[in-house]
Amino acid sequence: MLFITFTLACIHFKCTSGSKQLIKGDYTVVKDEFTIVMEDGIVLDALSYIPKDLKKPNGLPAIIYCHGFGLSKDSDDASLKDQAEFGYATFSYSMRGQGKSGGVSDIITRRDAQDLINVVNYVKSLPGINDDRVCIAGGSQGGIVPFMAVAMGMDVRCLITDLATPDFASSWIENNSIKLTLLWTLSYDNTKVRYSDNALKFKEWILSGNAYNYQQLFEEFRTNRDFTEIIGNIKIPMLISNAWQDKFFNTTGVIDNLGKFGVFNKLYFGTMIGHGSEVSQDELRYRRKLTDEWLRVWLDDIDGNTINTNLCTYVSSSFPVNDNNWTWKRNYSDAYPFEEIENLKFYLHPGGRLAFTPNESSIDTLSFINEVSTSLTLKQAVNLEFTGNEFSSKFHRSEIIFFSDPFVEDYTMLGAPVVDLYYSSSASSMCQFNLQFYEVDKYGNNKLITRANYTDIFATPYSHRNITFKGQAHSHIFKKGNRLKVIVTNLDNTNGDIFLRTNPFVLPVLESARNYIFMNTSQTSTSVILPILKR
Repeated sequence: MLFITFTLACIHFKCTSGSKQLIKGDYTVVKDEFTIVMEDGIVLDALSYIPKDLKKPNGLPAIIYCHGFGLSKDSDDASLKDQAEFGYATFSYSMRGQGKSGGVSDIITRRDAQDLINVVNYVKSLPGINDDRVCIAGGSQGGIVPFMAVAMGMDVRCLITDLATPDFASSWIENNSIKLTLLWTLSYDNTKVRYSDNALKFKEWILSGNAYNYQQLFEEFRTNRDFTEIIGNIKIPMLISNAWQDKFFNTTGVIDNLGKFGVFNKLYFGTMIGHGSEVSQDELRYRRKLTDEWLRVWLDDIDGNTINTNLCTYVSSSFPVNDNNWTWKRNYSDAYPFEEIENLKFYLHPGGRLAFTPNESSIDTLSFINEVSTSLTLKQAVNLEFTGNEFSSKFHRSEIIFFSDPFVEDYTMLGAPVVDLYYSSSASSMCQFNLQFYEVDKYGNNKLITRANYTDIFATPYSHRNITFKGQAHSHIFKKGNRLKVIVTNLDNTNGDIFLRTNPFVLPVLESARNYIFMNTSQTSTSVILPILKR
């Protein structure tokens, strides 16, 4: 199967200043490779860098790095060495089923979190280590596992977690729509990941395209993975960073649960390396400064102005676009800005209009056709990367486009758009509605901001239904004079996406049907809501 080669991102920290304000650390370090045996007998491959001849009265502060999915303990070798040269004892290990560690991967579960707890206890027991000054750092799988572990009671000084959310499993199958990146994650060759039978079963269910298999997936995949119900147990400070354009995990998983955290957290929502988001060099430099200062504050007990002054940093995209990237504006807040939101509601109208009032014309329904050949399988579509003559002859991409009037002022969106959808379908099994949100400038230039997806896996033919669902969270500045464009489509792909390429954000439904959108009165009129910052 021609799946794209991909790794769940692992963050790479490099200390740029250190307590002595040096570009390079002073200490000579010693590298050691060793193994740690888990209580179930699985052996984990591990690595350390220890500053040579450096002693501290209470022991050395330690940093444990957790790697991204499909990687290994060696992925952060350079960062481990760099940090050790500044006086930290640094460690990494390969998670079970990955690298040279034993066992199999069940795709990021509490078993992996328990392994990390065991590794932390091992590191704390080593002579010369300060067991009260241990930090865990990682991104994606490497951010989720420690996040989960501290919710399960892991005792460390602090955490640095990137591209992670406590409802990551639900985010992969959001609104009954399966993100293509979940299938990618289940599709590594066995030189990178050795999967459990359970994980292989999930892949088979996805590729079947069968509603009953999807229902089983939705019920089982969240089990032992999502951990929103226990995040109130977290008692340590965390530096949490997420990307708006993350193709794996919706940032709403962190935003919607902010009130459950009972300790000091530093939050960053914006753009960063990993999971398909745009990369801003200014933001990379800012986050390096942030992580460097976080380590000094919590491991070296040195005051940090950046850490202490702003609770939340969020970055907003806007026109102009340069090299297919938005312009990004950084914003700071001493409170959670998501609590200062008002709704900007647009009703869908026949004729492709978005308006602030419901449609009252006699035409009250629009539809699009999901035209698919019965010979096309999901496996074939994935192998074709949803493009080319063979795919196009078997799957027809349909869309309806809506435009708002020009904005009379600037608006800053912060959070997830909400769709209130009134619909029907001729489908006897599954139907899908994908909404893409764009800004269009006065010259006609347009660029995707975010999206919202919903799949009805047990559709009843021609029954009228209503569903309200959230899209992918984002912050964006709409400019005065520009317009909002919303595309409703059966295949959620876009031109110029260097990450997904021709592939869709969520796997499409391969059942031919006509899908209807109702917009007849204020009670049954489909609408989209943008969360806008109050002025």
